Amino acid sequence: MTLSLDEFLRRFLLHLLPEGFVRIRNFGILANCKRATTLPLSFQLLGGTPQTQQKASTAGPSDLWSCPSVVGR
Repeated sequence: MTLSLDEFLRRFLLHLLPEGFVRIRNFGILANCKRATTLPLSFQLLGGTPQTQQKASTAGPSDLWSCPSVVGR
């Protein structure tokens, strides 16, 4: 693909973050280097169990985004 200089620079600059912003995909509990230890620990601290398989849901799309505490009202 051949691009003009202006288009190349526009596309390239889409990948740069403004000053003060930080890429978070490589940090935190989901970072690849720590995910195996921190993810089970976070589930333990939250009192839940990690889901190994997703269960098939018969709920409609609007049901998936509804808060359980609000739905019962």
